[in-house]
Amino acid sequence: MNILDGKKLSQKIADDLRVEIIDLEIKPKLIIVQIGQNQASEIYLKHKVAFAEKIGVLCKVLKVDQKIKQEGIEQIIKELNKDKNVHGIIIQLPVPDKFNSRKLINCIDPKKDVDGLTDTNLGKILSNEGGILPATPQGIRFLLEEYKIPVEGKNIVVIGRSVLAGKSIALALLNQGATVTICHSKTLDLKKHLETADIIVSAVGKNGIVNDSNIGENQIIIDVGIDMTGDKLVGDVDVANREKILFLSPVPGGVGPMTVASLFHNLYLTYANNVDNH
Repeated sequence: MNILDGKKLSQKIADDLRVEIIDLEIKPKLIIVQIGQNQASEIYLKHKVAFAEKIGVLCKVLKVDQKIKQEGIEQIIKELNKDKNVHGIIIQLPVPDKFNSRKLINCIDPKKDVDGLTDTNLGKILSNEGGILPATPQGIRFLLEEYKIPVEGKNIVVIGRSVLAGKSIALALLNQGATVTICHSKTLDLKKHLETADIIVSAVGKNGIVNDSNIGENQIIIDVGIDMTGDKLVGDVDVANREKILFLSPVPGGVGPMTVASLFHNLYLTYANNVDNH
């Protein structure tokens, strides 16, 4: 089995971005809006802030009390949209249940939407018009390219249908010429789909959904899921006989670091496309 090493590739991307950014008079600036407290979010935020420091961009976490009303956060985002010194804006997900996350995301100027999750940018993926690709599918694309794994013409099964992962990953792969099947909780015979796939991308967050009993031989498996077994971080893949697998992205150290790296790749794109910086 070969490992798709996202940690190693993310470091390479960081080195490349640092070279691009080091001589810029105005540094790219990212604002992460965090509403309330969430233990998982704190981990992701630390990774994002650390990556920003590594490559020399400005990154500020704007912590907002969850007692604030929806309209109050929308106003904060609108003010950030107007700020020419801010090049990227993120709503740290998940947000508390009382907030409409889609509405908040769509308040972000699509030109500053480094997560690629506004309806405008998702629509561009749907119509294959470019735009900002969400960080997770972008990270997967970079991984596959680095290890010279072709996508065109391949039979790919994506497990999961969330906007953040499953749907956007499936659309990105479809745009690259793959034949894509999306499976989810209502899929009747998951094994039938998985065992014949060339590439499996699992983005569910349920450890063991991909296992020895439902995969085929010599497959490429991209593990996007995150789950906890006791105090151990694990993914969706729980395969004992790993010799069956051709390539596997591990958890941790696979797609996770690539998602963070891709986020800052997107920030550099939004910065470069901002004519006020030139």
